[in-house]
Amino acid sequence: MTSKNDFEYGESLVKKWIRTVNTHKVSSVMSLYRLDNCILIPTVSNTIFANENIKEYFNVFLRKKDLKGKLIDIMVQIACASDRASYICSGYYEFSFKEKIKNKYVKKVVVARFSYVFEYCRKHKKYHIINHHSSLLPEN
Repeated sequence: MTSKNDFEYGESLVKKWIRTVNTHKVSSVMSLYRLDNCILIPTVSNTIFANENIKEYFNVFLRKKDLKGKLIDIMVQIACASDRASYICSGYYEFSFKEKIKNKYVKKVVVARFSYVFEYCRKHKKYHIINHHSSLLPEN
């Protein structure tokens, strides 16, 4: 069972990712991933990215005009190994941005479900994302 402190810490890891995405700085977002061992299956791409190639995705995604993310709901699990804990965080987030359609910018809102696995890195003394999956919600 996940304690309140574990839940809050897992939630803080996801909120940090969203805050960092909202800065639109690719290098800052990249610093949250374990670049020698990570996978990204993003919402708005048909490509699975691994390790340093994640940068390709964020170079495009973070250029969306007025991109802003926010957390809607989250669940947190903790998986313990002998010497470390990994946080598994799943839930829903929303991104709003402007998309150019016929020479006019139109605001779009995308709601997606997500799953992250954060693993502690002793070398850097912090948690890094090793797995991130995101997908659009099915239409009602």
